[in-house]
Amino acid sequence: MATKKVAKKEVKDPYWDDFKEPLKEEVKKPVKKEIKKAVKKPTEKPVEKEVELLTIEKLNALPRHEIFASGTLRDIPGGLYMSGGGEILRWIAKKGGANDWAIYCHRASWTKERIAANGDKVTMRENIMRCVPCTEEVFNRYRY
Repeated sequence: MATKKVAKKEVKDPYWDDFKEPLKEEVKKPVKKEIKKAVKKPTEKPVEKEVELLTIEKLNALPRHEIFASGTLRDIPGGLYMSGGGEILRWIAKKGGANDWAIYCHRASWTKERIAANGDKVTMRENIMRCVPCTEEVFNRYRY
């Protein structure tokens, strides 16, 4: 019985392609130095401009499922403190389908759309208010 050799078809996956090659480069980076720098400056300012106060009128006027704000903050106390790794995190604020909203974050190398689909939800009040300053009425509509 003869066997045929079948060539494997390589499927491109945009979510995993960025993990294949950069791994070699990431190992070379001085990660410890970057973390030390982050720890020295616990009150570091956001990399991108601040978002203006979100009111209930502005939230109601936004279309459903729209990303309405984004930015980057360091993963340190005084920044967007999620795990304390010191790296830069990108966050996005997205309106939901039931007139609610949420903030998601992940590595700065991820796109806004990828973070919206697969990012970590920000749940601490201080972090939410640091990313999107809002009124109490708008905060009560935050989706945990």
